[in-house]
Amino acid sequence: MSDRLHTSTIPLTRTKRELLVALNKIPYFEGLTAEEFLYLVNQGYPQTVPALEYVCREGDTANSFYIILTGKIEVISLRKKQHIAVLNAGDFFGEIALFTGTTRIATCRTLVQSKLFVIHRDHLKYILTIHREIAEKIALKLLERQNTLMDLGIISESDTEIALDLIRKRLQTLLRT
Repeated sequence: MSDRLHTSTIPLTRTKRELLVALNKIPYFEGLTAEEFLYLVNQGYPQTVPALEYVCREGDTANSFYIILTGKIEVISLRKKQHIAVLNAGDFFGEIALFTGTTRIATCRTLVQSKLFVIHRDHLKYILTIHREIAEKIALKLLERQNTLMDLGIISESDTEIALDLIRKRLQTLLRT
């Protein structure tokens, strides 16, 4: 474990220690202190999902953000019957609906057994309030994904413009409070 995550004075379960190590490898969280990593680990939870199981579906209400610790997640549009992407360890998903306040616009399912770290939107909000650079990185990834969805015809250009405005407003609100 890196010096930044040295927590010998704080007793941790093996699972939490493993989560700290896994989250430390994700570039989006490189600015977090040991205490903030502990907060994140204590507020989120690991979820193991068997192969070919759905994690979230189009139209679902969004209340969680997912980080892939191990495995592969396929992102698909059931409505359009279209493959969007395959995500791997270190990638995240669930941010579009979470930040826009809309329902999920894609379906995510495991291709192999996958271990995810799940963070409820309120706990993510806390981390993003403290670390605006993480919010900016997630927002950039969100824009990239929205462009991909637009290129695939899953969302329209007007949907993207509305969504971008919503994202800006949500991030501003999120970071003000």
